[in-house]
Amino acid sequence: MDNAELYASASSMQRTDAERILRDKLPIILLPEGSRILDIGCGSGEVTANVLMPMLPSGTRHASFLTKIELGRIANSVCCCC
Repeated sequence: MDNAELYASASSMQRTDAERILRDKLPIILLPEGSRILDIGCGSGEVTANVLMPMLPSGTRHASFLTKIELGRIANSVCCCC
């Protein structure tokens, strides 16, 4: 999608799916403290900041990668570490 504002406002289904999948699968991944996560195609960054990061062990660091500059601006406003 090329409209970053529309993407950010219409991604509630993705958040719901991400929450469900992470609740089911993250406990079996067993990430140690201080793990590093690479999020490719993080979109608005909302799922990473508000769903994934709170579920991870303390000290976990992450990097996010986008190809759309407009989405990058939104991701930076949602999560300063994107």
